[in-house]
Amino acid sequence: MFNKNLSGKIVAGLLPILAVCCVVGLFAEKAFGASKADRPNVLVVITDQQSARMMSCAGNKYLKTPNMDFLASVGTRFERAYVTNPVCLPARFSFMTGRYPSVVGVRHNSQGHGAKNVPQYAKDALGNLLKKAGYRTVFGGKRHLPAEMGKIENCGFEVLTNDTRFVLAESCADFFQQEQEKPFLLMAMLINPHDICYQAIRSHSEWRKKIKKVPAPLAEAMKLPEGMSKEQFFAEVCPPLPANFEPMDLEPEAYSFL
Repeated sequence: MFNKNLSGKIVAGLLPILAVCCVVGLFAEKAFGASKADRPNVLVVITDQQSARMMSCAGNKYLKTPNMDFLASVGTRFERAYVTNPVCLPARFSFMTGRYPSVVGVRHNSQGHGAKNVPQYAKDALGNLLKKAGYRTVFGGKRHLPAEMGKIENCGFEVLTNDTRFVLAESCADFFQQEQEKPFLLMAMLINPHDICYQAIRSHSEWRKKIKKVPAPLAEAMKLPEGMSKEQFFAEVCPPLPANFEPMDLEPEAYSFL
């Protein structure tokens, strides 16, 4: 989403959406040589594991996202946007560097260690580019980048907070109240709705032992209504699964490893 009337110019992204990378990348290129008046503030908001359909403005009747709906109503919502990789770590690498994750040999999360030639891409990361253009570059929330990129400071950012939930949101609100001497880029990487994964993990015997604690907000949300069985809850309250959720009868064997 892109809106020139909110905090200068605001970019709000749903990971993974490559269109946002393109908008921010083009903006970074134009920032060089521009006068201070022509260098608006940039806010990048990324949520984790939230598909483009998980917004009420996208027609989803099972949830309400009023703030995202507002951004969509005054900006642009990309309905045909594609990502370099649908998994967290490689997608974030692309977002931060503008490069395909294959250039460092990262195609899934478990390849976060041992990536090739990563430090050179950290030098050309988004934070360093805008920092060179005279911006204050600030980062808060989830990182999950290849280990070889090191600290987020290597990508040109100062750390606002390491929190990924409520403290991050409050810290961003406080940041906006401060008078800034320079135009700024603020990246807020929220972890939710990623926490919903705990519901599936908690129901899977193999993984249940590895999860020591479910985040409090999710634990509260997963409580069954009084007098309702789990079967009834999933049948009557939860959104239905898509029609193509089950494997096809003639599904290729190559898919079995997934």
